[in-house]
Amino acid sequence: MKVLILDDNIDVALSVSQMTKACLPEAEILVFYDSLEALRKMTGDIDIFITDFDMPGLDGVAMAVNAKTMNKKTAVVMISGLPQTEIEDTPRRTEDFRSSVDWFIAKPVNLADLQRTIGEIVE
Repeated sequence: MKVLILDDNIDVALSVSQMTKACLPEAEILVFYDSLEALRKMTGDIDIFITDFDMPGLDGVAMAVNAKTMNKKTAVVMISGLPQTEIEDTPRRTEDFRSSVDWFIAKPVNLADLQRTIGEIVE
């Protein structure tokens, strides 16, 4: 299993990476702090894509759309300190969010929420 984690906050990205490794010890985990760099390195073999919403460059919704374009089976998990209703602030963004984001976890991300989400993904 291959997991890509993207958050411009290095501490959050590393924390989510450690929690993900605890949930999926055999997974290959790639961590990025820059959306444009992640996009350049993103391939269609990502099983789980965990992304922040609010980042410089491309936001998490745009990154989710790209991930789903490369592989419709990629499970996309959005993490954000903003409520989901603020992310879906325009009809176009709402459409993109709903078609590309499979799970939403509010920050701060905790192990129980991440375990539950990953458990649903791998079922």
